[in-house]
Amino acid sequence: MFGKILQKIRYGANLRKPRYMVRLAVNICKRRYLGQVPLRGVDFAVTYQCNLKCEHCFNKTILKGERIMALEDYARVIREAEELGALHFAFQGGEVLLQDNFDAYLKLVDARSNSLAVTTNGLLLTREVVQRWLSLGVNTFTISLDSGISEEHDTFRGLEGSFRQAVAGIDYALAMGGKVVINSTISPRSLRSEGFKALLQFAREKRVLLNTIFAAPSGKWANNREVVLGAEDIRYYNEIVRTHPFVIRDTDSGYAVRGCQAATESIYITPYGDVLPCPFIHISAGNVFEESLATIRKRAMQYFHYQPKCLIGESGAFIDQYIAITREPNLPLPPEEMNTITAWDAKV
Repeated sequence: MFGKILQKIRYGANLRKPRYMVRLAVNICKRRYLGQVPLRGVDFAVTYQCNLKCEHCFNKTILKGERIMALEDYARVIREAEELGALHFAFQGGEVLLQDNFDAYLKLVDARSNSLAVTTNGLLLTREVVQRWLSLGVNTFTISLDSGISEEHDTFRGLEGSFRQAVAGIDYALAMGGKVVINSTISPRSLRSEGFKALLQFAREKRVLLNTIFAAPSGKWANNREVVLGAEDIRYYNEIVRTHPFVIRDTDSGYAVRGCQAATESIYITPYGDVLPCPFIHISAGNVFEESLATIRKRAMQYFHYQPKCLIGESGAFIDQYIAITREPNLPLPPEEMNTITAWDAKV
């Protein structure tokens, strides 16, 4: 437990950003002592273009909207998010480095008052890019690795050499003083593999956080319950977490409460303005072109509120109901579809 706390402080604190530290302290006090629920972070998917062909990708299952968010739309939503308490902004894809003028998105965030992160597959992450992003206030580089064995990672990601390039990106970021988080999706097939064991060792040696994402039946894995961890898998995983303090989940990142952070503390916004409380549950809570972020989040919080389990990765009842309504290629579903699901209690 002490190791987890140290890791949270190491990655959550940033003494070079005193304004951010003050805002973080205020939010923690609001959550812990006043019972308020300030928003913590926003993940923006700025593009669904990608240079990989991953087994679990959902980029092509999200329908294109009538409008694509422009820079002025991002600027407005960032302001609205800050009014709700947000102090962590992350940009992802697809692959962000395929987005024209991506640095312009980073410049929209006041990096002195906020934590700023970028998620990338690392293929195009050069020394020059790392240096430029650091100068714009990026403090965390989240890079995807799905195995510590290069051949396994390359097969999963659909491109030979992707492991080598991702590791090079990690090394560039670390060498220049950036904080690195490795994202890794785990399924029953990968959890006990030699590749995952090698990834644990890799993260330990690099002294970086390994953010584990439970596989979900969405995207290319839609309707596939075989990718979902079972009870015995989760017990095995929890033992890994107990003995490896650098292994985390999104459920560990909240202000004061352990559990699902969807809607309460974090939201995901597609390039078309749809707000998804969870990036793997493809039911929109609303669209920023039509409503304010505050209105959309309030609607979502009727359903999501610090569930003890990951709804889409652990709750069997929720998964069954979600699969039943998401068989057609019309995602994300509209907000009213949330009412068709009754299994919002993730204890099941």
